[in-house]
Amino acid sequence: MKHRTFYFLRVFALFFGLGSVDLYAVSIDFTCNVENGFNYQIDQPATVGYITSLTIGTTTLHPDLTVKDPSMPTGSAITAVAVLSQFSWNAGPSDPLRFTGQISATNKQTLAALLSKPLTNSQVQIGFKVFQFDLMKKMYFTALAPSAGAGLKGTVVSGTPPKLAVAALPDGTVKSPLNFQMLLQTAPQSIAQSIQYTVAAGQTVVKNWGVATP
Repeated sequence: MKHRTFYFLRVFALFFGLGSVDLYAVSIDFTCNVENGFNYQIDQPATVGYITSLTIGTTTLHPDLTVKDPSMPTGSAITAVAVLSQFSWNAGPSDPLRFTGQISATNKQTLAALLSKPLTNSQVQIGFKVFQFDLMKKMYFTALAPSAGAGLKGTVVSGTPPKLAVAALPDGTVKSPLNFQMLLQTAPQSIAQSIQYTVAAGQTVVKNWGVATP
């Protein structure tokens, strides 16, 4: 009966133009605390996330925000391109990654200049980390990150509304440093990559992102 149900679900997906989909995939979504991301409070556990590196085409956004890695005992300082407010992924190997976060005024100007003309090179290289607090073990852990230290290779998703954008006016959630909201959706390049997803400290699964071209 289980196999028959799965068959009809797959037929349903194909009929409605969804293609051959992984019906067992569960989306991975994080809402991150921007205030804690900018101003780490050890006594206020919260989900925080960062884009640690980002290159679009030949344009590199600099990691010019000093933030904290809460998984380290003293919250060691690290640098980031963006402090995340949202991350979303449907968890399929061909599904895009969706990032929303805050960047510096300098990177806002760099990104705005890039977007002021047609995007002729949409390749993306990105590094990121999301941290969560384990209530049972009373410790932070890395909940999401690329398996490879160099990050992931993707391409900016095309379409309307734009899948790469930056706000014209500063965001008011955190007053200092001056920061601007950006969003990015990136689909995988045709290479095999993976992402480490951890649901609790010590419980990590590796999920594929991207499929190598034969």
